[in-house]
Amino acid sequence: MKQSLCIVSLSLLMAMAANAQAITTDSTVAARDSAVYKEMELDNVDVKARRKLIKTGIDRISYDVEHDKDAKTKNTLEILKKVPLVAVSGMDNILVRGGENFKVYKNGHLEPAFSGANLSLTLKSIPATAFKRIEVITTPGAKEDAEGSGIILNLVTADKSFFDGCVGNVEPTLASYGSYSGSGYVLTQKGKWTTSLNAGMSHSSSSLSKSKRRVETSFLDSHEKLVEEGHFEEPKTGIYASMAGSYDINQRNLLTYSIAGNYNTGGHTGTTDFSRYNAAGDLAYKYRAVQDKPESNNYDVSARLDYQHKTKREGESVTLSYMWVDKEDKNNMVAAFEDMASIPVPYTGYETNGTTHFAEHTVQVDYVRPLGKMFGLDMGLKYISRKNKNDNAMRYMNYAEGNTLEKFHYNQQVAAAYSQFTYRGEKWQGMAGLRYEHAYMKNKYPAGDLPDFHKRLNDWAPVASIRYLLNDAASLKLSYEARISRPGMYYLNPAVVSTPTTLSYGNPHLSSTKFHRMQLELWKYGEKLTLNLTPFYFCSNNGWGNAMFVEGGKKVFTFDQGVHSKYGGLSSYVEYIPAEKTRISFNTTLYDGKEESKSIGLSEHCQWGIANVGLSQMLPWKINMDVGGYFRFGHHLNSVYGYSTHPYTYDINLERAFLKDDRLVVSVYMQNPIGARYTKTDHHIVQGNYTEFSRLHTTEKVFAIRVAFRFGNLRTYVKRVEKSIENSDLSNGGEQKDKKL
Repeated sequence: MKQSLCIVSLSLLMAMAANAQAITTDSTVAARDSAVYKEMELDNVDVKARRKLIKTGIDRISYDVEHDKDAKTKNTLEILKKVPLVAVSGMDNILVRGGENFKVYKNGHLEPAFSGANLSLTLKSIPATAFKRIEVITTPGAKEDAEGSGIILNLVTADKSFFDGCVGNVEPTLASYGSYSGSGYVLTQKGKWTTSLNAGMSHSSSSLSKSKRRVETSFLDSHEKLVEEGHFEEPKTGIYASMAGSYDINQRNLLTYSIAGNYNTGGHTGTTDFSRYNAAGDLAYKYRAVQDKPESNNYDVSARLDYQHKTKREGESVTLSYMWVDKEDKNNMVAAFEDMASIPVPYTGYETNGTTHFAEHTVQVDYVRPLGKMFGLDMGLKYISRKNKNDNAMRYMNYAEGNTLEKFHYNQQVAAAYSQFTYRGEKWQGMAGLRYEHAYMKNKYPAGDLPDFHKRLNDWAPVASIRYLLNDAASLKLSYEARISRPGMYYLNPAVVSTPTTLSYGNPHLSSTKFHRMQLELWKYGEKLTLNLTPFYFCSNNGWGNAMFVEGGKKVFTFDQGVHSKYGGLSSYVEYIPAEKTRISFNTTLYDGKEESKSIGLSEHCQWGIANVGLSQMLPWKINMDVGGYFRFGHHLNSVYGYSTHPYTYDINLERAFLKDDRLVVSVYMQNPIGARYTKTDHHIVQGNYTEFSRLHTTEKVFAIRVAFRFGNLRTYVKRVEKSIENSDLSNGGEQKDKKL
């Protein structure tokens, strides 16, 4: 598979590069169309043949929302489907280059309002015209945190304001199974003050959240078998609100701020039947767990303040930033046992009560200095203080002596410094940077059941990129970056959760891990066809992953250090415009991955792919039709223990604008309208102390009606500073993306 990927990649690269070099510009055509078409920018590829909405730079790909005529009637999530390397799958899950591991920025800094379960809903509530462009940063520079994902989705608002007044929109949505959502967005300006307000809510009903799951586990040593079969409903309600603003002190000084908050609450009801059979196939025990989450909720609030000062030297600036984030997550679960027979535990049910609190303060300073017309220097310092607390209580019904209460405090301080040098010439462009990070981590156990301990980590993260403009319509870029990842509370928390069949706990001794990534990007533009081909490779030699084994007849889940990972692949993007009213796009990523754990003595090797296909067609009577398909194929590597297979989804959206300036938009949305209500996802554990097959059925058939009304003039935007804060170094597992309308 790897050899095939390499051969295909090199062949396509050579063919596309040769074809790109052969392209010549027809001066007659260029002169004829000069009144309409734009010239090429030095640091962004543009095509003379027409105003190109897609441009590439030394570290990013950008989509020009401002000049997309469809943006006037669409929200940000809808326009996101047109951005290269970005896909929006069924139920509005956003994927960048085929994965969900990415960060979302607004104007170059992490935007807390665009994180968590409400991301899709938040983007739905904001009209696309609020943004000038959307960028996919494929090679983050040294200014960005070395931790976390190496891919960033950056939403850029316009730089200028044009009038005093108020604009906005309201957007209610009704969906099948009794689900609904609603949102509003308002933008105001008075003198030097510009402010935007955004708020909304969503409700996913019990019927929409219905799912069912069957698990069959075979224990290799005892030759026993465990069968689990359950039905669940997980209704959820979420609300969010944010406010962002700017104040023009004078021509050289700008102050910006933002405040955001989210609150989500939901329940979980269901029943799971457990049956265990001995080696002879006879029933050993059985019971039914009736599950209920009477009180589960989470919130997060954040505030950010940025001050930018521009010096007399053109392009030189200093930015001071501060950010505060506060989060809390409460999860309570009650499981009462019924229909018991020979159950091997002394209790008749259990209740878990867990509360996790997270507080973070960040200060940062960034300095930008041009060095002539083609060179530039970026430097900066950053400090982060984090405090995490977790309380977890287990109460067993009719077995008080088994009750536990565990407290875990995890504090972290990170200090960082970076420097980055850039060069922008007519044909060649380059970027090289280095970031240093020092982290101090301390684990505390207030109950005294475990000894406190601390550790210090020092990491260097270089980044380099070089880009060559083959001609006005093609470019080639080679990049390398080193990144690190630190475990979050989900992985570190040692609290033990014990049930009759499972035992789970975190590993507080996990450390950071470093991984390396290289990629080669080729972009080619045409009047009707745009192509991208990106072979990539990344690896890690000391990662952390799942550790699963059998102890006392129970399945044990925890985490271990020392996983060696190697991934190669090929990512591609194709946009074809056969006619003025027709657009076809393809986003695909192929993977060849291997993970190996020497401490466990296991390794797993898989190949898989992700594809997203989109068609946009203007129909008679001014009806715009968008059709999308999202496909996963092959065996998706999960860990050294096994893999998963996933279903496909497709959706159809019909949209019609009314009133003057298309102020009223009505759309009808259908997801998987033909076929069964449920789709299935399979998980396979194929090695270790036990093997397992599980199948999850979820509701993916959805119908919805959306009405959006826009009021006011849309030519004013919140200003932004050019540098600001982003924190993305923690990996928090176990998070599930909620279904959105």
